[in-house]
Amino acid sequence: MNRQLEKLNPGILKLELFCKGMRIDPSCDLGNDARLVSRIRAGLGSGLEMILPDNLYANIPILEEFAKKSPFLLIKRSGRYYITKEGSDLCQVTIPSQPLWYQKRTSNGTLMSRVGMLQGTYLAIYPARVCSYWVSEPKQNCRFCATGLNVGVTEEAEKSVQDVVETAVAARKESRITFVHFNTGYCEGKALDILVPYVKAVKEKTGL
Repeated sequence: MNRQLEKLNPGILKLELFCKGMRIDPSCDLGNDARLVSRIRAGLGSGLEMILPDNLYANIPILEEFAKKSPFLLIKRSGRYYITKEGSDLCQVTIPSQPLWYQKRTSNGTLMSRVGMLQGTYLAIYPARVCSYWVSEPKQNCRFCATGLNVGVTEEAEKSVQDVVETAVAARKESRITFVHFNTGYCEGKALDILVPYVKAVKEKTGL
């Protein structure tokens, strides 16, 4: 066994991948093998979903400019995916496939992938309007946040309770999600009031 594999610490590798991103080798077929790479919510889950050794889930930047200079390279060999560094294999990884419910629509006609996204083993949903700091004059948004770039563009501007429930039910049934993560931006102190109807409805319909 490669010595790098013997000494590999998946947690350290995850942090390095977060900071340095990863390049994609032409041998990879992410269009067919991977989950949709899409910027949603605040942008923290907008990379490539993968499972590192020890069943450690990670979301790795691959589209950002800094990722183009990453020492890490994802390759596909004999149907399996590996992370390499400087020409040597670091570890084999699992690339979760895109769930079928991503292409389904709610009874309102909303594409479910524009309501919520699968991140690791949970469903992530931003149900409220864009953070107030993004629409203030002048803008006061956090520099690390992409909510104002994503909400209403790559995902629905606002999600109805019905759309969220139907998406959560599909994700629970097909992807066996372990929980639903709701988040919002600043809503003039009304964030909890906005979230309560969603939380109640999802708990009632999914048992989560």
